[in-house]
Amino acid sequence: FDVRFYGPMGRGMEDYAAMGLGVLPHDEIPRALRRFRLGLSLAQTFDEGASDRWAFPDLARFREYYFPSRIVAYAAAGVPTLTLQRPGTTSPLASVAAVSSRAELIEAARGLLSERRALVNASRAMSDEFESCLTARSRVAMLEALLAGPRDHSLDQRADMWRDFGTKRTPRPGQVRPVQLGSTRDDVLDAAAEPVP
Repeated sequence: FDVRFYGPMGRGMEDYAAMGLGVLPHDEIPRALRRFRLGLSLAQTFDEGASDRWAFPDLARFREYYFPSRIVAYAAAGVPTLTLQRPGTTSPLASVAAVSSRAELIEAARGLLSERRALVNASRAMSDEFESCLTARSRVAMLEALLAGPRDHSLDQRADMWRDFGTKRTPRPGQVRPVQLGSTRDDVLDAAAEPVP
């Protein structure tokens, strides 16, 4: 694979493999996304030793944040995406394949990159999922509902309600999203998924 990473390097880290391409200016992100065949999202993990200015005593209880804005950008551009995160954590979107080891990552990437149809299916699933629940229109609809309705939602309801204001039903994490291509029906690769009953 020809792997390149965009984004800041952590303090004290070195790019020994020369994969880092630095931080992209905001207006260059769409042009860069057009070159991607596959996106990789690394979950942000929190540990006891966090010491930057955003750290607070209970931060480690969050364990990891696996739905960064880059996944929304990948979905908007239809970039098939893999996310590397802790074992047992479901992917943030049904169309994102969650893996938890280097071996799983390589296997999933090879599977997508070696079969054009799988790559096209994954791209279509990402685009469809963006259109169903991540557009500006669906986010505004959610905010309007929050302002107009009750504010006694549980944490679980709050964490998931963004899925309910799009143009069609959006699968919850861990569900395989079927993709329609002509007259065929294929399931999108989701290493952490169980079929929807």
